[in-house]
This record gives sequence, C-alpha cells and structure tokens, in this order.
Amino acid sequence: MAETKQQLSNGDSVILNDDRRSLQFNIKDLYKYRDMDSGSEIIKGEGEYVPREDDSIIDYTNGFKRVARVDPTTFVADLVAWHIPHNDDDVDDEDKLLGGGPGKLSESFRVMIDTRVTPHRLDINSRLHAYGEQADHILVFNGTDVDKDSGEIISAFYRQNGDYVGPEIPLSLAWNPDPNNRAIWAPVMGFTMKNLPNGQPVSVVTYNKAGAPTDVARCLVYNTNIVRHPEDDLERIESIELLSPYLSATKPNTLEIYTNATMATLMMRAKVTYTSGRYVIDDVVDEDANGKFKLLGFKYWSPSISGTPHEVSLSYTPNPAAEYSYLQGTSANGDVLVPYVIVGLPADPTRTLKLFAFPTWVSDVVGYALEFWMFDLTRQVGYRVPKSAVELSEMSPAFDGLEFTSTQHLTFGVRLKELDQRYGDERHAQQVQISLLRSGGQRASNWKVKFAGNQKKWYGDKLEAVVHATGAGLSTVNISQGLDTQEAWLDSVFYTAEPLYDPQTENKSPPPTHFIIVTRTQSFTFPISQWKQDLTFVNDLPEGATLYVRWIRKLTAGELQLGVSGLPVHQV
Repeated sequence: MAETKQQLSNGDSVILNDDRRSLQFNIKDLYKYRDMDSGSEIIKGEGEYVPREDDSIIDYTNGFKRVARVDPTTFVADLVAWHIPHNDDDVDDEDKLLGGGPGKLSESFRVMIDTRVTPHRLDINSRLHAYGEQADHILVFNGTDVDKDSGEIISAFYRQNGDYVGPEIPLSLAWNPDPNNRAIWAPVMGFTMKNLPNGQPVSVVTYNKAGAPTDVARCLVYNTNIVRHPEDDLERIESIELLSPYLSATKPNTLEIYTNATMATLMMRAKVTYTSGRYVIDDVVDEDANGKFKLLGFKYWSPSISGTPHEVSLSYTPNPAAEYSYLQGTSANGDVLVPYVIVGLPADPTRTLKLFAFPTWVSDVVGYALEFWMFDLTRQVGYRVPKSAVELSEMSPAFDGLEFTSTQHLTFGVRLKELDQRYGDERHAQQVQISLLRSGGQRASNWKVKFAGNQKKWYGDKLEAVVHATGAGLSTVNISQGLDTQEAWLDSVFYTAEPLYDPQTENKSPPPTHFIIVTRTQSFTFPISQWKQDLTFVNDLPEGATLYVRWIRKLTAGELQLGVSGLPVHQV
C-alpha cells in the first residue's frame, strides 16, 4: 500500500502507511512524539510522518530510539532508547577496551584509590559523566560482573563525621558552560575498604532515581598515594545561612514573615562560608528561577493564618569546578540544604513591594536603557526609582540594550533607604525578564517584560502611545490601543502588568478612576472615562522613548497609587 496523506481536524496533516515493512526515520521527520525515558511532554516534530510500532528512529543528538507504541487517534509516537546489544560471554577482562572517551588510550578512565586513609578514598576520573535528569548515583563493582547479587560491590559512601551511608556514591552536577545544567553529572568522591592492584578492571554502573541501571563504564584501578586529588584546588564549603531582617531573634532558623509577603518582597539574601574564612553573599530567588540560593518549599506556603509554622529548606548549588561540600546537609545531587521554619505574622502592606522595569529607546548606538518604578501595598506613594538605587545581583548578567535575539533574565536589588528613610538598610530583590524585539524607531511591538518569574503573560507586546504634534508646542496622545471597551483596555494596559493586590482581601487590584500621563518633566491627569480620546499634553519624549501611565483611584479620603504602565512613543 502506498503512502497516504490525511488531513486532521486541527488543521495538521499526517502521512500514513500501515501496510509496509519496518522502516527507519530521522526524528525530525516525525509528526508528534514523546521520549518515554526522559518523561517529556508531547513534542511536535518538523515532519508529517507517523511511524509504526518497532520502527527505528535516528536522533543524532540522543542516539537510537525504538517506537514502542503509536496512539491511533492522536498519532503520537512513544519512543524508548535502543542500544546495540553486547555479548560479553567470550570476552575476558583483559580483552576489554578501556577508554570511554576521546583521546589517547593512555587517557582511559581511571578509578583512583588512596590507601593512605581508611576507609580508602575512591575517586573516579572527572571526565566520566552520567547524563539525564534522572541520574542519581553509582555503584563500583570489582571486575565485570555488575549483578548486585553475584557481583562484588566495592564502593562506599561516608558522611564527614564517619557515619556509613551505604554503597551508593552520589552524583553531583558536572561543570558545564551552561549555568542551567541539570542533566550532566559526575560522581563525588567515595570510599572503599578493598585493596586493589594497579590495572585491576572495575565497573562503574550508573543508576537512576528509581534504582534502575542506565549505564556501565569499564575502568582501571590506579593507586594514587602520590597523586594530588582534584579537590585540593577547590574551596570547601563550611556552611550556608540566610541573611534576612525576618529571622527571629529568639528562635534559631525561624523566619517570621508577614502573611502577604512574596519571595520578591522578602529582600532575603544568603551567605556561603568556606573553610578558608572567605564568604560570598547573594540573593535568594524563587524555587523555579535560576540562581544558586533558593528557598525550597516556600511556594507551597499558604500564609492564611498567622502563627502557623511551615518547613522550608535553604538550598545552595555549588559550582563543581570551584567548590564542594560533604558536611552540611548535602543532597544526592550535590546541593547544600539547611532547614528553616516560617511562622506567619499579621500582614504589613509596607513590606509588600513591586519593582517595575521598562526599556526606553536611547539611540541606534546605545539601544535601550532601563527605567524603574516601585509601589507598595499601602498604595500611598509610588516611586520613580533613581538608577543610583538599583544594582544588579552578582549572579545576574548585565542588561544589553541591543540584544534583540533572546530573553534577558535579570535580578535587581533596590537600596530602599534611597527611596524612603523608614526602610533603613533593607533591600528589595526581584527578578525581571526583558525581551527586546526591535529598535524604538520601528512602529511595531518594540519590547515585552515580565516583572516576576511567575507572571502569567508578557507585558508590553503590541502596546504603544501614539503621539501627534498639533502645533504651538502641544501634542495629542492616544493610548487606547485600538480597543473597543474600557474593560478590554484595562486588561491590556493595566492588569497585564499585574499591579499589587492583597490576596487576603482582594482577587486583583481595584480599578483606577484616573490616570496620569508622565513624560520626562511633566504630568497630566485625566479621568478614566477619557481612555479612548486623543489627550492634549506637552510632549518632551523622542520616538521610541517610553511614556508612563500612572494609575490612581480617587476616594473621599485621598488617592490610592495603584501602579504604572510604560508605552513606547510612536509619532504620527
């Protein structure tokens, strides 16, 4: 039967051929598939072919796959890894090629044993890596028998205090140029009680978190009594600790936090101290964000009742190329963990802060610069933050005003004392994502921003302030975005920026009654009813610069400062 092309109800088309022999496909030619070994979501391929069960799939990045199943309704192919079978029955230990890696035969993988200490230190060549997010630990077997029942396991792992943990040696993240590496692993230093001669073959078996073997490497023993250990060049971590004004003065490792706080408003930092006495201080970021310090379990805190304790852990991810720790709560993947407890306090709106960062076009040479605003939940004041009060985290890359190809993940810290003396020496830290789309001189979507890692939608896409010069030094501006209803307009320009609200009493920020057009030097207030009109003002902003809209709600007792939106100026 020949190939047939079938149109699907979702608009896609697939190529089918059930009456044929087994075939081999390049993975990019498939319609849809899932990698069952990694537990991936459904991946949309570049092609339209639907394979059959037991077809062979070539993936030039991850190796061979076999089609385990094809869903007859969605045409999604479930793929599993396939490896060329090996037969070791007629091969002696001396016949095995030991080397698993590029280079000369003399650079074959070694298991190095230092018998000067008991138990003997066992260290595996750092070039031996395990791959995949599920990789968990290794066992080392004497010889080539890797059966747990019949083989001889010689590996062991001990805590720093000498307590025996078991034969499993944990894996830690291997050094990688990608700072977000979570899938390339290397064994930490282990131990053994076995005396083995130089050249003795051993087998290093990698296991996943479910305890199933995933890889086997054949290595040679090398006694390293006079060989320097790689960790001699690394800094050893002595401790990690939180630095926060919310730490209890009377209860150890206890955070007393206002129930309306978020990670972005806590202004928490942490310190890693090394045995040399040196220490480094950095920001604590959201659990799902990129950073070395995280507060695990905080996102599951339900701060509805003050006084209710909640257990969390401060986590620190060491750089395997520069530091290590076996002492303080080290996890299987090498992260250092310290337990803390959160106790909720009645809400304090002055400590619920939000930083707004907006790009503004400068020139073709400089590109974009950033401007900042800050609001708190008291809604009594909004700050136009001076650049002198804002600093980048040590872990954050610098902002690039001409980077139009990728999203920039930035972490800012604000010295709050420069905004208001009541904050003292407190510091607000917040992650912001900025995507520059095109130069400010082009009338199209110029940029988009997420002001927090958990923000649902990008702010800024397809938004603009349309300015028209009318003469006599005056101009008009229209910020309606061409929308038909006030509700749709507020959703697009105001609520997409996610202004602050109190989750204990509100579902979202209250709507504004007025808005203020803010240029570099002047402000102009309008009632919300004029949202769709051409508004007269004095313009001092060039093409591509950012015009700001401050949102206020007027009440009998005064004004509430709700937030701010930024719109790139396009002159017509």
